[in-house]
Amino acid sequence: MARALADDAAGLLGSRRVDVIGALPLVHIKENRWAVVLHPLWHWDYLRQVVAGMEQFASQNTVLPITTFELSRQMGAVIQSLRNC
Repeated sequence: MARALADDAAGLLGSRRVDVIGALPLVHIKENRWAVVLHPLWHWDYLRQVVAGMEQFASQNTVLPITTFELSRQMGAVIQSLRNC
């Protein structure tokens, strides 16, 4: 579900989804800015530490967590927010 929603968001942003870090889908927003699509009950700060490579990736890029709930219920608002960041 997260990958499908990330694909939809990437399409609306004219961007792409990548799964370079573990199983977490990342959506490219613009240079050095990414959104990571998470389950609503997952804690982003914890995942940054335990997913191999994510801490290093996040230290070199701005990574904004968005949830599958937000994307499935408010895709337009999330896309607008990502465009403005």
